[in-house]
Amino acid sequence: MSDLNLSESGARQSDPEHALAAIMHQEEVWASAQGALLSQVETLWADWLHRRREAMSAISGSLQAMCDCHSLGELVQIQQRWLAGAIERSVADAEALVGIPIALSESATRAQARPAEATTRLVRQGKVAPANCAEAPNQQVAAE
Repeated sequence: MSDLNLSESGARQSDPEHALAAIMHQEEVWASAQGALLSQVETLWADWLHRRREAMSAISGSLQAMCDCHSLGELVQIQQRWLAGAIERSVADAEALVGIPIALSESATRAQARPAEATTRLVRQGKVAPANCAEAPNQQVAAE
């Protein structure tokens, strides 16, 4: 049983250096994910403020055009253009809100896949022992 916990180099799986490296890696992944979240929230906020400025400009322009219009047809066209712009801005707001969780989940998936791929590569090279004892017989069969 103790042979399953040893790699070819004789290093124990519970080696404190490996544990510390794993903890540090997870901390780096977490910090990276937090940085990505803050970056995306900053972009979301800046884009939202830009759309609010556009909305205020559109309202101002529409009100001025309504005051200057000479027919009911012109008034209706001005209102339709303003409403179309408002709907476009609302859709952009909704798309931005939906995009953040999707981007974060993709980022987290990629971040978790990299260490798993590296661990698999090290196990196949025989540099570390598998974490699950049930994997050890499969590893030995694959090596033969």
